[in-house]
This record gives sequence, C-alpha cells and structure tokens, in this order.
Amino acid sequence: MSRPAAAGAKAGQQGKSGAHVSHNKQADAGQSAQRGGQANPASHDLKVRQHLLSHQRIPKVLGSRRAGEVVVEFVIDRKGQLIKQLMGKSSGIREFDRAARRMVQEAAPYPDAPADIQWQQRLYRITVRYAVQ
Repeated sequence: MSRPAAAGAKAGQQGKSGAHVSHNKQADAGQSAQRGGQANPASHDLKVRQHLLSHQRIPKVLGSRRAGEVVVEFVIDRKGQLIKQLMGKSSGIREFDRAARRMVQEAAPYPDAPADIQWQQRLYRITVRYAVQ
C-alpha cells in the first residue's frame, strides 16, 4: 500500500463546501510532473477527493448553529473499489460522523487509477468540514 493521500475540505455558508490541497500534495505534484509522461498521482488523488465530496450531504442537526470536522480514512484499490473504511477523527457530533461514514460508502466506486500509477491499494485521509447555520 502506498502512503496516505491527504486532502481537506472547507465548509462554506449554509452547508456548502470547498476544498484545498495541502502543501505536501503540491510538492508531490511538482515532483511527479518531472517524470516525463507518467500519470500524476496528485491529479488522481484530487479526482478521488472531488468524487467523494460530490456525495457530501449536510445532516439535520438539532439545536443552534453547529460546525464540525470529521477525518475519514478509507482504502481503495486500482479499480476504485472501497476495501476498508475507518474513522480517522470524530467531530464529536454524531450526525456529522454518520454523514461522513455514509458519504464514503455512497461514493464507491471511486475513479480508477491510471495504468501507469504503481500502487495496488491506496489509503486516503480526507478532512470533511460541516457547518449548519
């Protein structure tokens, strides 16, 4: 298994979300681009993150305005099949944690890895931020 792919998502207003790439991923992308013609692993990681976040739903949460951050961890194979799912870090809000776990499952299958990427399975660690206003 290759090293984990790190990615994050920022919550916006009314439950809308955006995303950003960590500085480590940007450094990896620069190194990969220098390999001449090989697929860029960071580009595939971005596709996986975007695919996951396209399945994000804001859960109904009782009470006043709330925000939370869940770190989901999951392993996929080259064909995009979900192999394993873990809870990296709980938000402390049950509805957000459940929504994040459900999102990982509903997003499967994930995009296939390009033929010239060498890993057989890959661990992803993605931060998902929720905001209910």
